[in-house]
Amino acid sequence: RGRRHRNQVVLGPPGTHTGDVVRALARKKGWGEVEVPGRESILAGSSALTDRLQVLGSESSWVAVPEFERWFVRSESGLPTIRRVIEVAHQSHAPLLVGCHSWTWSFLERTVGTKGLSDEPIVLAPFEAPKLRRWLGAPLESNGLSCFAESAPDDPVFDSEGSSTLLKLAAAARGNPGLALDIWSRSLRASGAATTLGSEPDVSLWVVPAEESASPLPVRIDPIHKFVLHNVLIHGGLEPEALSTILPFSDHDVRQRVRDLISHDQLAEIDGRLTVRLAAYANVRRYLEGEGFLVDGF
Repeated sequence: RGRRHRNQVVLGPPGTHTGDVVRALARKKGWGEVEVPGRESILAGSSALTDRLQVLGSESSWVAVPEFERWFVRSESGLPTIRRVIEVAHQSHAPLLVGCHSWTWSFLERTVGTKGLSDEPIVLAPFEAPKLRRWLGAPLESNGLSCFAESAPDDPVFDSEGSSTLLKLAAAARGNPGLALDIWSRSLRASGAATTLGSEPDVSLWVVPAEESASPLPVRIDPIHKFVLHNVLIHGGLEPEALSTILPFSDHDVRQRVRDLISHDQLAEIDGRLTVRLAAYANVRRYLEGEGFLVDGF
């Protein structure tokens, strides 16, 4: 049997901030860390990651690669770089802790193969209804507040782990805590009157169905819209300029579709990178899967 990899990959779907988790752990432990160069370096076939790994390869402590997805640009130079990274990581003496976006990992599994990087990745256990009850209900219970479903005003949401509201929330979020929190925050409604100092809060809380707070896809969506959404997801977020580089459409057409998707609350530009809004994610994922696009395993 082949040797077991010491490297470990941590996977997370949108909303789970896997890279931040890996980075925080590395800094707490004092491990080496490999950060991402500029997009132009990657497009030019940068050896920055492999060079850094080779330098750190003689170390005995862990080395962190917090945002593996950001080294991947779907281009002539991007995929060969990833192949080389996997080869170097396989030979490294230092064990690697790699954080990676779930959509990127699924695409790389299919295109370049990832078995040379690590054994089975670590994933966050799904947040099902009981976990959501403890997590989302604790702040309300500690403040003496109850919450009701709009459709069942006499049935408190957090009275039972089998609450239909929590079961539907867990299903809508696909067990993803970041997505569940986003859906919950958008579905929560409140009303109340001012109270005097020291008196009990006079606040009513209720939740509307998750689908009422989601951002629907545009009525008219063409192939360029689809490829923009898919490439943003499989890169775990992407600079607007990179889309025209990797997609076989004119810069004008790509930019127009990006504007369309931003205006319909499907995309957001954060820190110079386009991402699919969590409010739109469930609909976008379902739509792309129905159109035959490769999706993640979450």
